[in-house]
Amino acid sequence: MKVETSSASPLEARPLDEAGERDDAGGPTRPLASAPRAAVRVLVGGDVDFGRSRGERLLREPQHDDFAGLRSIFAHADLRFVNLESMMSDRFAASRRAPRPLVFTAPLDAAAVLARAPIDLVSLANNHAWDFGEPALLQTLDALGRVGVAAVGAGRSLGEARAPKVLDASGWRVGFVAVTSAWNQELEPHPGKERIADDDREALVAAITDARRRGAERVIVSHHGGDEYMSEPTSGQRALARAALAAGADVVVGHHAHVVQRVVRIAGKPVLYGLGNLLMRMVTAHPETELGVVARLVFDAGETQVELCPVRAHGLDVVPVAGRGASAALAESFGRSFARLEGRARAFADEQALRLGEFDAVGCARLLER
Repeated sequence: MKVETSSASPLEARPLDEAGERDDAGGPTRPLASAPRAAVRVLVGGDVDFGRSRGERLLREPQHDDFAGLRSIFAHADLRFVNLESMMSDRFAASRRAPRPLVFTAPLDAAAVLARAPIDLVSLANNHAWDFGEPALLQTLDALGRVGVAAVGAGRSLGEARAPKVLDASGWRVGFVAVTSAWNQELEPHPGKERIADDDREALVAAITDARRRGAERVIVSHHGGDEYMSEPTSGQRALARAALAAGADVVVGHHAHVVQRVVRIAGKPVLYGLGNLLMRMVTAHPETELGVVARLVFDAGETQVELCPVRAHGLDVVPVAGRGASAALAESFGRSFARLEGRARAFADEQALRLGEFDAVGCARLLER
């Protein structure tokens, strides 16, 4: 991740009085003002799986760049965050003999792919975090640590799992908290209860507060929950988003449904209920899972701006839906689908629906007030 600071232009070498700078005649003028800080841009992406066919390809082609199609989008960001659905372990071969098909693990080399993207932070708070047990989770943490990719939402202890991560970029400190409401096994009693951050409200509020205590100027909460393949967020998703915002979060982003859900403002703060898939090949019975969004959050002194960059799975790879070289018809289709999703926000008095602006050459569009 980049760590940058902004500074004022060099001052001319002339005397200053107690009021600030002097004008050319030597008289006092207005006090010196510090230069405004540059905005920080944070990319948040959806579900990523390096298991199954993608893992097989990684073994054959260790240097393959799974994020190659998104280079232009990723270049316009200071921090990049995704939800990692597949733990990384030396048991990838065993995944072929898993007792059920949706049990994920990935080769250890997947960590290097994330680092090259570059991804700065992943959430491990999801229903696949324990698919190959504690050994795979610990190997994942070690692999990420070796390549310098941070993790949130899971850890070697419950305290580590619940703790926020605060990252520096462009002179800003941005905090991340991750929790899951979905679990493939019964979470309690279960040893994973001590390694994965669940959606306990008291613990969530404490983590957001802790992020502020650690100096976070903006806090993003990642929530893994809702119903798979359903474009409408559940009552549980809506309740958690409101609780997180009330506790001081600035943005809530969602995962797990594998389809895009609506983006709204609640009390002026963005809620992205479901980002859909980023790198995850899904079953053909749900073609809508081929689409996802990468969101760019722009933090500055004012209201958080949101830009959506829709993406589409193309085999094992992912490409932008809009922008230079993309299909205009597909971009228009996404725009119509997004408008239908936003129309449902009218059923909730506290949700402000947003409209999609024009796509730029990279394939991103700012969300605007209606």
